[in-house]
Parts: sequence; structure tokens; C-alpha cells
Amino acid sequence: RKALTAFDVISANDVIELSNELGINEDRLTYAVLEVISKRKNGGMA
Repeated sequence: RKALTAFDVISANDVIELSNELGINEDRLTYAVLEVISKRKNGGMA
């Protein structure tokens, strides 16, 4: 069974809402989360 990522759990609307709450661009937030997921999949630390 494949492990869930943050993007399997949250919707696009959640990303928009979270980026607004944090005061950052939603594209930057999306990119940052993808970077963390990628690093963890490759055995590195985020």
C-alpha cells in the first residue's frame, strides 16, 4: 500500500486557505511541500 502524502489528504482549496493563513503565495507553498515529499522519498531529510 502506497503511503499517503500531504497532497493525498488535502484539497486544492485547503492549499489556498493555508497559504492565505500563512501569508505566502500558494505556488510557493505547493512547491515547498513537493520538495519535502521528494527529499523524504529519496532518503534525505527535509
